[in-house]
Amino acid sequence: MLGSLLYFAGLVFVLWGRLMLGKNYFVSSGIGAQLFEGHQLITSGPYAIVRHPMYFGLFIMALGSLLLYHTWTTLFFASFVPLTVLRARREELLLAEEFGTEWQEYCKRVPQFFPRVWRKKT
Repeated sequence: MLGSLLYFAGLVFVLWGRLMLGKNYFVSSGIGAQLFEGHQLITSGPYAIVRHPMYFGLFIMALGSLLLYHTWTTLFFASFVPLTVLRARREELLLAEEFGTEWQEYCKRVPQFFPRVWRKKT
């Protein structure tokens, strides 16, 4: 039961994050990121909860799938988490370069991967 709840909650975060990105979304097979002319920093919706909601969703889906299916395939799926963290770091460097102070302020307000259980005092 817990595995299913985690898996589908993660899937919701992945889809919600993707929808919020709109035209800023780009599928890439590389480990980096690409910004386009007119790219905007999205800070609402799931991006107000964590800076990488699609990755957070994938982490939660991986955990849920490990609880649901005890196979090598799910272990392989979960083993991509460290590569996802590396990709997020590269994306953040690019976003910091592009958005400067706006990005820094956003990072102060919003955690990278895991939602805060309590509010950060400002």
